Amino acid sequence: MYSRFLDYSVNVEEINKGLEELVESILDKEVISEKDGTSNWLTLTVNDFDGLELEPMDYSIYSGISGVSLAFLECYDILNDNLKKRVKETVLRIYHTIRNAYKQYSDNYSLYVGKLGMLITLNKIESFFNLPTNLDFLDELRNICSNLCDSKNPDLLDGLSSIVDIIFSEDYLTDNFREELVEIKEVLLNTVCFNEDGNAFWNKDSKPNVSLAHGNLGIEIALLELYILLGEPKIKEIFMKAVNFDNSRKLNQGWLDIRNSSHSANWCHGSTGVLISRIKLLQMHDCHSCLSKNEIIMFIDDIQHAIEDIQEVGIEMTNFSLCHGVCGNLLSLSYCIRNDIPINLKTFINSNFLLDNFSKLNCFGQKNGWMCGYGTSYESLGLFTGISGIIFANAKFLKESMISKSSLLDI
Repeated sequence: MYSRFLDYSVNVEEINKGLEELVESILDKEVISEKDGTSNWLTLTVNDFDGLELEPMDYSIYSGISGVSLAFLECYDILNDNLKKRVKETVLRIYHTIRNAYKQYSDNYSLYVGKLGMLITLNKIESFFNLPTNLDFLDELRNICSNLCDSKNPDLLDGLSSIVDIIFSEDYLTDNFREELVEIKEVLLNTVCFNEDGNAFWNKDSKPNVSLAHGNLGIEIALLELYILLGEPKIKEIFMKAVNFDNSRKLNQGWLDIRNSSHSANWCHGSTGVLISRIKLLQMHDCHSCLSKNEIIMFIDDIQHAIEDIQEVGIEMTNFSLCHGVCGNLLSLSYCIRNDIPINLKTFINSNFLLDNFSKLNCFGQKNGWMCGYGTSYESLGLFTGISGIIFANAKFLKESMISKSSLLDI
């Protein structure tokens, strides 16, 4: 249905209208506790048995209330005064809710699905609205780092790699966390596996995928950051063996997705994750001269290959989310264009293409629904799983944002 949708106007006004409709939709669904003033929403989720459930949001950036607040902060400056007022009130309630839960929370410690994400969200809200700081950021980060090292989970989404990017983004953190960075390096080098060709991967079930969320792509970002900070040749050696694993899964179109023996274009798995990872690696080289000429050429070729796959299979998907759908793909393409990557595109991927597709997505959403409900009349509201992610992508596009050079949080 979406691929055949032609009843839309190509203009920024349609994107603004879509963004405002989505913001109002989330604001109208907020449930505020009469007992303590905390805030939450019912969101559509997939349970462990692949069943659909409506349940309260968790605290995470990925699918919870932290992600809702970050989407609201991203779009805040381009909202009308009435929506700004309502959004600020809601974000402050989210802040109160996360702060109340923070000390007791121990389910996970990662950036996207755990306590690190809660800490970063509190910090961002405090900075954005000039609130007093309620936690010792360095002490909390040190405790989180210790727990992530104990977990020995290397993944970007729910493990160790994300905290490296947070530390790498600020000089005062790299100065204060030298010992922790060495410990993280030891965990990553001690948990690496090698296949029969000597290529490196990390995976709990020995079925590695080319994945930003749960595979090499996210860990490679952490490894190159550790190499820049610690300067140990062994780190770069393992980094390149991991890249060689990715290369071994490269197909004529995209990269092998072992889940379906085909290829895919998603933020979590496939070409979209490759694109984001390679842009990030090249940005690091621009600042720190950490790659060879041949490595640069290889990563630029990966970007070209990823863009062509996203164009083929990632633009007319029946899901609009950041992690598994159209918004994540359009946003990653916009980062590529605006970072001025030196590629020789044989495609029509350009600013007009992005405007056309963001306009189409928002017109379709306003007329037919936002395709974040798994075919039901309900919707996921999360940043990476649903409505908040569409708000985030729209705002990034309207503000002509580039991929963050400081932290992976903005991707």
